[in-house]
Amino acid sequence: MKKPRFHITLLRYGLVLACLCCPANAVAGEFSLAGAVAHGEESSQAYDFYIQYTFDPWYESETITLKPLATGGISLWERSDKSIWGGNVNIGLMLQFAGGENWRSFIMGTFGMTVLSSEEFNDLNLGCREQFRSRGSLGISFGKELKHTLKCDVTHYSNASMAGNNDGYNTIGLSYGLAF
Repeated sequence: MKKPRFHITLLRYGLVLACLCCPANAVAGEFSLAGAVAHGEESSQAYDFYIQYTFDPWYESETITLKPLATGGISLWERSDKSIWGGNVNIGLMLQFAGGENWRSFIMGTFGMTVLSSEEFNDLNLGCREQFRSRGSLGISFGKELKHTLKCDVTHYSNASMAGNNDGYNTIGLSYGLAF
């Protein structure tokens, strides 16, 4: 059986994400662009660039705000002897805490799919090109209208042992985002 091409697979994941996260009445929210730099296993570096859509809050009180979000982006994993890249789509939740007039701290978690250009990276056998991606973040939104974000991210990629051997890949890093 012929494997689907990378861009077709990524398009399929994007359409599923859009159907799950974008109900017809969801017209309000906020877009942001973000970039991340992380240190990964096997003495590697990981870079992410993504767009995030944060929906209107599901819950708000004086002390917390709970917001759903969706992201889509590209990743590059590098080491001196090999580089691979991939595309990902994710959904998640952000829990913001009360703060000052120009800042708020938050906890964020996302989960989704990544399609990579290779199933091997250095000494890691990922089992297949399609990987689940989970990310936990601690961060702060700051500035006028809270348009800037700075986060510490911990990310795990894995095929959940659905395609044989699964070494997985883990990173820890920093990201910066700007809402518009």
